[in-house]
Amino acid sequence: MSNVKAFHEAPLPLFEGLEALTELSAGKTPSYLKDHRKRLRERFNAGGPDAVADYELLELLLFRAIPRQDVKPLARRLLETFGDFNGLRTILVTSQRERVVRTMVERTLAYALCRKLEYYDRPTIDSIVSQLKSNSATFHDLFIAVATSLPFTKTTFRSN
Repeated sequence: MSNVKAFHEAPLPLFEGLEALTELSAGKTPSYLKDHRKRLRERFNAGGPDAVADYELLELLLFRAIPRQDVKPLARRLLETFGDFNGLRTILVTSQRERVVRTMVERTLAYALCRKLEYYDRPTIDSIVSQLKSNSATFHDLFIAVATSLPFTKTTFRSN
């Protein structure tokens, strides 16, 4: 049996302990999910950030990171934990920046390799994190670093 993750599996959580918040409960999905993302985008486009609540602004950002899942509970939990949107932003770009960058590198590399990371991946992760330490590093830089890393360039993928 293969241990390779499928594309449809849920992404790993950014913060430990929030795994359950990104999963929809079994059974009927909440009524607010039907066209929720579309309505929220329309409201934001029409009125800007003042037209939506802080948790909805955070939802707009999380939509791209967690596709096809309810992110409202996660957005609310993050804001409860960090106070407000600016508090969350401050924590992420200051005291927790390296942890966030390392987590993003680990998750992106694992996804790109289609496997769990192993102890021998640590030097690659450390190298990519040090490349991305500058404040001007972007997602593009992350993806290029992963795509040019030794584990990714030496991995062979088999088709089913």
